Amino acid sequence: MLEDQNLIQKVITRGINLQSELEKWKPENTDHKLSNPQTMWESFKADIKRTAKEHKKMSTHKINTKAKSLEQRQKAMLASEDLVANDAHQTEEALLVNEIVHLEQMKAKTQKEILRAHRSNHSEKLGSLWSAMSKTRNLRDPIYHLKILNSNPPQYERNTKRMAKLAWNYHEALQKEEVNRTENRETRNQKTNQILQEIPDAQKLPKPEASPMNWQANQTQTEKAIYLAKNASAPGMDGCIYKLWNKLRDKYEEATKKNTPGFDIVSTLTELFNDIQKHGVDTRTNFSLGWMCLIHKKKDPTEISNYHPITLLNTDYKLLTKVLALQLTESVQQLIHLD
Repeated sequence: MLEDQNLIQKVITRGINLQSELEKWKPENTDHKLSNPQTMWESFKADIKRTAKEHKKMSTHKINTKAKSLEQRQKAMLASEDLVANDAHQTEEALLVNEIVHLEQMKAKTQKEILRAHRSNHSEKLGSLWSAMSKTRNLRDPIYHLKILNSNPPQYERNTKRMAKLAWNYHEALQKEEVNRTENRETRNQKTNQILQEIPDAQKLPKPEASPMNWQANQTQTEKAIYLAKNASAPGMDGCIYKLWNKLRDKYEEATKKNTPGFDIVSTLTELFNDIQKHGVDTRTNFSLGWMCLIHKKKDPTEISNYHPITLLNTDYKLLTKVLALQLTESVQQLIHLD
């Protein structure tokens, strides 16, 4: 879809509006709790996601309409008495067939992607969805049921949402368990200070408050973070892939060369990151929201403890972590010994 110029232009137009909103927000000194770059960015992502869905629906409708029109033309041509004797009509009919086949392949690909997503979401239920698939495909490491913790005799959960909740509860308790076992905060702070005092002075920053790690992100770092990002990486809950940010950056460079209005994604992301560095993540947004995926390690696949969790995070969140890493590298040689 990113190759669709009409869709990209709609995203750029919404981005230009976002830039205008950010410019108006600054001088007005609006209450940060009411509105800020983070909430504006959240609205922007919601809008472009909705625009992409609507655009996809419209494209599908256009494909169906065009295919129907071509089929009618082909039917009329086949009914023509001079089709066999007329080489030009035969050539035109062959071209119509090729175009109809191409459109049908596009429709089939879209439908297969939709059905695959639905099947993944409702795999525990039997129904018409299974029969709608032309060909069954095995899911990657499907979890059909999980053993309910501390159940004796063993009981199993088969509902997807409740299995997800079971996994969440297990890993949440696992993290808190280690914290609860540690000594009190005062003792822990004393031990931490003792360890810090063992660090040689040569490996300490002379003025920590003046180090790049305390500076706000700049556009050079943001642009480098986008450049270093892997386009093939999986997106987070917002569905925005790295390739989208790269595409918007390239489009802005083209607009700058042509001296036409454009959406400066690098500047916008930098302003977003600066606001987060100053105020922290706004809890009303889904910026740091992640999707935990379970990967089976070994042994009993019904035991939640036998799964290794990974979290899919939003790409804008991961870009911020890359920016922070770039800031850290400017001082890291002073902090870590060469050996």
